[in-house]
Amino acid sequence: LMQAYDETTFRVSENYLLPDQPVGGVTRVEFERTLAQCGVEARWIGVCDHGGPRFASKHLPLSRRVPGDLTDALRRWVAIVHEAGMNAVTWCPIPWCESAWEARPDWRILDLNGNPKPNNCCINTAFGEALIGVALEFIEKFELDGIWFDGATFTGFPLGPVPGCKCPCCCRKFRDATGHAVPSKVDFNEPVFRVWVQWRFDMFTAFLRRLVDTVRAQHPGTIIAINHYHRYHPNAWHS
Repeated sequence: LMQAYDETTFRVSENYLLPDQPVGGVTRVEFERTLAQCGVEARWIGVCDHGGPRFASKHLPLSRRVPGDLTDALRRWVAIVHEAGMNAVTWCPIPWCESAWEARPDWRILDLNGNPKPNNCCINTAFGEALIGVALEFIEKFELDGIWFDGATFTGFPLGPVPGCKCPCCCRKFRDATGHAVPSKVDFNEPVFRVWVQWRFDMFTAFLRRLVDTVRAQHPGTIIAINHYHRYHPNAWHS
């Protein structure tokens, strides 16, 4: 009998190995069973990686970090994890998607100087809806128990001194909401800059709420965890 994910205490994360790849000289089945016997209760596996989905998605391009569509292999992996009595949760970064960044220049995060942030996509573009769509695919295609959204920032990663985003979608939404243009530099003494920071927090929080509500409306009980850089980094306010 599997424990509920939010009651688990010992979890193992594995985002990048291929589903059928032997681990430490043992088969995937032996490895997962051993983890379960040792008390692991939830497995963070990767049906996506920094490159994008590791399966043929209707919403985002396939990751170039895998040899092709891994749908069948990923389904077998989830089944093995479940048969061992563990929860299966995918890892997923929110702004980082190499395949989408390459395919859709209009989805890219732009910093306050107007420079694109490599591999980071803005949720105020159509990427936001695509991310919600692919989150639903995670659950529907693979019968996962939840999603761990990592690196939840509106600046993109790595965090830097010139936070984004100043893409056309953000500029339009900020002006519609406040009547101001997006500022061009970090200056907490400037009232418009402080308005922009507050707008970023409110807007990004609203997106995350919509993401969670949309997934749970269709798949009640899905666990969604959101991890962000809120304490240890000098630029943590970017999150």
